[in-house]
Amino acid sequence: MKTRVQPKPAAEHKKLSTDWFAGKNDKDKEAIEFVLRNNVALIQAVLDVIDRYEKEEDRGETNLTQYDSPAWGYKQADRNGARRALQKVKNLFNIL
Repeated sequence: MKTRVQPKPAAEHKKLSTDWFAGKNDKDKEAIEFVLRNNVALIQAVLDVIDRYEKEEDRGETNLTQYDSPAWGYKQADRNGARRALQKVKNLFNIL
């Protein structure tokens, strides 16, 4: 069983991405920050899922049979796009 991760003191917090607050009023911004800062276990679970998805993408890339398809370039472009999207989401949660 994993050890429960405790939220860090406010002085040790990393800055949240401004993407969380786009179009939000001050009250909503405070609520979003509170939820994010106090759900470390959930954030870690999301990051674990993203890591699994990234590994799935890596496994597909190393499969040499992909090159047998005339559309392998499109498949590679799709894989790159998926990787880019996963990285963007991962960066949102880079507050631990």
